[in-house]
Amino acid sequence: MRRLIASTQSYLNAYPTIETHATSIRLGRDVSKGIRLFYPNVTLKVRQKSNADGENPEKPWFIREQEGRESLHQKLGDRTAIRVPQVFAAGEYDEVSYLLEERLNLRLLGHGNPEDRQLLINLFLPNLLTWYNSPQWRPFSSYFSETIGEVLEETLRCSVMAELAPAQCQRFHKLVDELPESDMTVPFAEGLGDMSLTNACLSSNGELVLIDWEACHTRPVALEFDRLIRPFGIGSEVHQAVRQAYAQQFQISPQWFDRQLYLFGLIESSRQFLSASSQSDPQKRRGAIQRGLIILEAADQFAQTAQHCSRRVPDDVSVVAAASNPLQPSR
Repeated sequence: MRRLIASTQSYLNAYPTIETHATSIRLGRDVSKGIRLFYPNVTLKVRQKSNADGENPEKPWFIREQEGRESLHQKLGDRTAIRVPQVFAAGEYDEVSYLLEERLNLRLLGHGNPEDRQLLINLFLPNLLTWYNSPQWRPFSSYFSETIGEVLEETLRCSVMAELAPAQCQRFHKLVDELPESDMTVPFAEGLGDMSLTNACLSSNGELVLIDWEACHTRPVALEFDRLIRPFGIGSEVHQAVRQAYAQQFQISPQWFDRQLYLFGLIESSRQFLSASSQSDPQKRRGAIQRGLIILEAADQFAQTAQHCSRRVPDDVSVVAAASNPLQPSR
């Protein structure tokens, strides 16, 4: 119950929405994370310009939104079954930044719907992996702004560790101790950055649609599937299909896929615990701890699947064609 409430509050705070037929909206100065205005045929996303991207952003969010869509279109053209909403206008006006895009009639993929699971495996997954088929091989650690070892050591010393239940604290220590390596060479490619069942949808015409491109950036390809897998269950048929398709695409052992998500979850839970340690507000502190525990549980499950998966690329995988990139990762 507490986890559900914490995640719901976090979602509502991050994604406020308004449905309106108004011709104009006046934004108060307290609109920091932005609002969305839904009209019959278009959606208008608006944010306070001063709070849109933090300090010294590399690119405004509405630029990333447009560049990500263009990247997918340039790479796949009309050969893909994935569609993205068209952008009609974007920019800055007075104190706000905005993006006006096509509004499509969409429904979310249901993780409990067998037909949607097969659609994800047989159609969505091959098209996604085609988008990532020209990767750059980089050390996994290069994705993080901090040194992985230092983050984990700081977390082990933080005050939150004393507040966790003994089993929870032992789980964190166990995952740190059993980490087989803190680095590995893996494929990086530009991706949506927030691939989840809230952003991967179906149109009324049966098209697969990706929305919300503001987080688009280059990162390890495996991380694109983290939030997409979890609703179906770690170890589920969707997870197995993604892992095996990834292994064949990049000619890499499938255990490297799970190890990346294991390490990523460990770092993300550490960040939540460190954030909680610095919070003076008890409610915010509890919320960060709960989020950290949810991510930690997923990291533990990925650690278990990494141990049990084959150390070789399976011979019978035919979900996608192998990538043409001849580069091989270090083993």
